[in-house]
Amino acid sequence: MSTFISISSNELRMDSGLTESAFGKTNLAQFLTTDKGLLVKFRPKVSQHGECDDADKYGGKHSGGEFDDNAKFGDNGKCGDCYRTNKALGTSSAEPAAASGLFQESPEFVKFSPWTFSHIEADKDSGHAIFCGQIPSSNEDPLRKNHNIFLIIVAMTEALKRSIDVPAVGLGGILAGNDYVLFLPEIIFENCTNALSKEEKALTDGVYKFKGLLGAKAVYFTRAVIVYEALAKKLPFARTEEEKRQKDIIDGLFLPLKYAVFNIDKTLAAAVDEALSPNKVKNTEFQENFPIEILKKELGTDGGHGKPDGKITESANGNCKQETGSSVFSLDDAGNAESTELKEFERDGKLFFEKLNKKIKFKRAVHKNKGLIAATAIALIVTAFASADYAKRLNDLPTTKGLTAAETVNQFYAGIHSLDSELIKQSCKGSEPTAVLNSVSTIYVTVKARSAYDGGDTYTPERWVNIVLNPKHKGTDWMYGLSHLVMHNSNGDTLPTDLYPKIIKRNEKPGPVKEDGGIPQEGAQKNFLVSYYKILTSGENPVINVDKIEDLVQCSFIKDRWLVTGIRTEILESSEFETAPVIEDLKNSLSKTDDGSVIADEQKTYPWLPDEKTVYAEKERMKG
Repeated sequence: MSTFISISSNELRMDSGLTESAFGKTNLAQFLTTDKGLLVKFRPKVSQHGECDDADKYGGKHSGGEFDDNAKFGDNGKCGDCYRTNKALGTSSAEPAAASGLFQESPEFVKFSPWTFSHIEADKDSGHAIFCGQIPSSNEDPLRKNHNIFLIIVAMTEALKRSIDVPAVGLGGILAGNDYVLFLPEIIFENCTNALSKEEKALTDGVYKFKGLLGAKAVYFTRAVIVYEALAKKLPFARTEEEKRQKDIIDGLFLPLKYAVFNIDKTLAAAVDEALSPNKVKNTEFQENFPIEILKKELGTDGGHGKPDGKITESANGNCKQETGSSVFSLDDAGNAESTELKEFERDGKLFFEKLNKKIKFKRAVHKNKGLIAATAIALIVTAFASADYAKRLNDLPTTKGLTAAETVNQFYAGIHSLDSELIKQSCKGSEPTAVLNSVSTIYVTVKARSAYDGGDTYTPERWVNIVLNPKHKGTDWMYGLSHLVMHNSNGDTLPTDLYPKIIKRNEKPGPVKEDGGIPQEGAQKNFLVSYYKILTSGENPVINVDKIEDLVQCSFIKDRWLVTGIRTEILESSEFETAPVIEDLKNSLSKTDDGSVIADEQKTYPWLPDEKTVYAEKERMKG
């Protein structure tokens, strides 16, 4: 269980990491009842006599009826209050459950229900805002046994079969008790993890997710990571730096499970390895009918001769590790396997990964230096150009030297609009603007991952309008960027803005800016009020998410240039629009007018659409 989550007397408490004052400046409170987790309750299989094996706890007999929403697990009523899961999850109900664990057989009865936190309170010691909610039981260490990992996988698999949405949280946001699994609400959970260190946040949540996937495909991936970690005792993609980890996933840089666990079942390994390669995954039989019974044996929860029921323990950084099982780099866990066979297995795994690693390194080097590398002398050319290329790159970097404070702020937002991390980075300094940079980098990785996965493109709003109005356009292209950027100075004057400003590079050696009659003094500050719409498409059935935002921006003069050093964001309004109707409305408007007023007409319904001047200017840029 993650360090910022605690359980006491059936109450789950999750630390937001924010003081009451800081919490009040966010919009997290509005998600208390709207952001829903998923609670999955289980009952054990029927005994040979038709009664629950844990009769004292559950009482009554299984009748196989439909679930009565008014009945609760633990009532001394009949187990007919529950309905049966898909039979693919379990064997014959006449089989007795094994004595060594509550769910030695696949659980046959299950109930899904939404779950939310009940209230927010201030912690007496830290003063932090704490999300509180009731859970079915107060297990102090919910993820201690393999059969609990097994329950999590059963819950995810059955939810997929029933087309029930599973919150996109990592293992740190999933709790498992003796008879339940709880997936915490994803928006609240992800925001609370922001208070953790980057490494702990990654190991709690990020390493289990791939931002290029949504819906069932995202669940396939998370399920595969959990299974891989439980069996191999390590993560398939372990980098804690998000951008590097996402690139590893896109390139498939991991050791397949078939090489990571000695004598692993081939069917299970194929299902896991396929899901961990998202740019290759299709809706295959492996994913839709995940081999649950095989997993049960591999985890050692079937009472048979599988791997021992090891414990999942947490290290100080929250990364779950399995204490038992066999990995590619360990001879100690070989059991009765022949030493030579295991050595061959280890050798094959190492050779495979070394070859894969070299292949991907080569691919990345070629991509990064494709303008410099000749196919006949690649290694020599990379070496020869290394120092010169680095110096050239530094000279090509953008700078804010020579820009006024307002122009610096404008350039910062131009970087946000175009997903240009380097432009943002060279225009700012400090924790608040760096958080914006990290957010933009995450979106950049997401859209690139989506493009690699299904070929869909992501355009700025003005380019997107031009693309979808093309009669030949077909597809579901995404949109990201800003529109209607407006900036005011501290006197309330409206200042000019341009999302495509002329960028000054270092090698142009601009002189110091003169502003307000002279060169600004070190430490001088100016404040600006910036308003705009932020637009981002998301989802398998694309939805356009629009935030109307107002930022208070601080600009400071440091050394010889202005830099954005502070930014406070307020979301004034959030809304969603289905993509298809927006495109249809734009096309209908185009068919009815010849005067180019398409955008003006549609802005009455969609005020966030870029204005006609911006759309036309982008059309001209597209020609060039």
